[in-house]
Formats: sequence, structure tokens, C-alpha cells
Amino acid sequence: VYNFDGQGRIGFDLAYETLDAGISMDGYRLGLRGEYYLQPNATLRATAGYQDYDNSGLKADGFYGGVGGSYYFTRNIGFRGEIDYYTFDLNGPFPSSDYDVWDFGGKLQYKCDDYPLVFGGHVNYATIDVFGGNTDVWNLGIDLTAMFGSGASKASLRDAEVNSTFEPMRMGTLYQTF
Repeated sequence: VYNFDGQGRIGFDLAYETLDAGISMDGYRLGLRGEYYLQPNATLRATAGYQDYDNSGLKADGFYGGVGGSYYFTRNIGFRGEIDYYTFDLNGPFPSSDYDVWDFGGKLQYKCDDYPLVFGGHVNYATIDVFGGNTDVWNLGIDLTAMFGSGASKASLRDAEVNSTFEPMRMGTLYQTF
């Protein structure tokens, strides 16, 4: 990750994923990620890249992209919103098809003073188009994130996020509709 003198950062999005849920699938993701610090209380993020999965006679490859932003209400409380899209061309023991997902999410966060811990609650809504059928999915959850970075334990939520690594992404195998 390269930091632009407090104005933003850019980096590579490299990942290897494996899925063993009735079928076995391995794959990789390669792309770019960036974040721009719009003002002291707001940031904007974007990501784009290519992903490829192959195993058990199933092949899936395609592109992904997303945009998001954060707004920090106070030193300890913030909100993250994201819109992600990814698409695969599916080939295998069934008729070839496209797999398209739009994912809309929000996350309310609270960072503890004096500790590098962030508690959050998230909600996501996704619309999935696969094999000509549409599926809608809701995902609700509670998150606990440990922030690693320079001075994260005493930092504000914004500063802890800015000085930490990019938050991991779960794209590609986040929603399964088998």
C-alpha cells in the first residue's frame, strides 16, 4: 500500500480463496484498491479487478468492482457504506451461464478508547442473477475488528482505519446459490 502524504492510499488487491461446501473450488483475485481522504470526517474507496476460480469441473472467471465511503460522526463512531458488483462466466457440467451480483451494504462502527478494537453491526442486501433466475439475499451481522497500525490503540476510529491495512474483502464466494 502506498500512502499519498495523508491524502489517500492505493494498493494491490491480491487474494487466494478456497471453498469446500459440497464442491471444492480454488481461485485467485487480482486488482487495485484505493482510498481518498475527502475531508477530516469522510473518505471514499474504490476497487476493481479480475477473479478466476477453477475446480471440480466448474470454471468461473470475471470482473469485480466496488465503491464505498465512510463518515465519522465523532472520534469513536462512524458509518461505512459500500456498493459492490461482480460477474462470472460459469462453465462446467451444466449449461454455461452468467453469475451477476449487486451488493449494497452499510456498517455502523464504534472504536473503544485506549484499545485497538472496533465493534460494528452491518446489513447487506444483494441481488443475484444466476441461470436466468433472480435471488435476493439479506445479510445481518455483528463485527469485531482488531486494528493494527501505528498508534491504533489511542487513535480515533478514522485515524486507526487510515493507518491500518485495507479492510479484507470477501468477493466472489460471498453468496452461494446452489
